Amino acid sequence: MSKSYEIGYWKQRVDPSPPFPAGYDAYRPFLRIELIVPSTGKTFSTIALADTGADDCTFPLSFLAPLGLDQTKLPMRTTVGLGGSMNDTFYANVRIKIRFPPTKDSETFETLAGFTAGMDKFGGGLLGQRGFFEAFRVVFDRKAHLLRMQRY
Repeated sequence: MSKSYEIGYWKQRVDPSPPFPAGYDAYRPFLRIELIVPSTGKTFSTIALADTGADDCTFPLSFLAPLGLDQTKLPMRTTVGLGGSMNDTFYANVRIKIRFPPTKDSETFETLAGFTAGMDKFGGGLLGQRGFFEAFRVVFDRKAHLLRMQRY
């Protein structure tokens, strides 16, 4: 049986707004990852949110340059984001290494990941159904603010 991991949710303060005048603390299942492009050997470290609603692993378009990828040479399709926004999404084969600090443990999987300008404001990525959830059994423990995962 493969090793299992527990990752604490990240606490993020949400600013006050009309429905939530005092603001609130949000707990989110972020993971520390490294994107690796097998064809260029280039890497990029970032964070990614485990997102059951995301079809693909998706990242900001701005990550392409540091990864040595040229969007004009990548296949593209129009995708629909939350709220119905339409985005040109460019796809590349990547290896995603998930790091589990404070240990030196990591797990790696390969997937066809999307890169879109619609993610640039987010700053990190999404780990979605194709790739991440195909490779790992994931349990979200909302009360304990923990994500538990194990490779299939």
